[in-house]
Amino acid sequence: GVDRATAERFVDGALGRGLSLRDAIRAFFEGQGSPKPPPPPPLEVSFRTNGGQTFSAGDLGAEVTEASAVGELRALVAKHYDSEPKRIRLVSRGNILRDDAQTLGAAGVRPKDKLMVV
Repeated sequence: GVDRATAERFVDGALGRGLSLRDAIRAFFEGQGSPKPPPPPPLEVSFRTNGGQTFSAGDLGAEVTEASAVGELRALVAKHYDSEPKRIRLVSRGNILRDDAQTLGAAGVRPKDKLMVV
């Protein structure tokens, strides 16, 4: 059995996501619940500096995904170079990644991309 409070939280959450009451109850009792989406896969990108040095996202010591913020990536690259994040400029497909709050996916960074570090 499931306690009433758990059922109510589930149904309220499902209704908040736009499901009908019938669908919310059906999903609850069919055991579908509200499964968590799988975590985004690591973003396999590489980097190249003005000096021609190259390294990969795997060299940064933390997982980088399309859901990672530009600012997070900038901080990881700065740490890799023992520098300050504000001194690191990242360029993807000819566009400077300026908005630190934007996700890499929203900024257009895709798997296998090569980013310039300036």
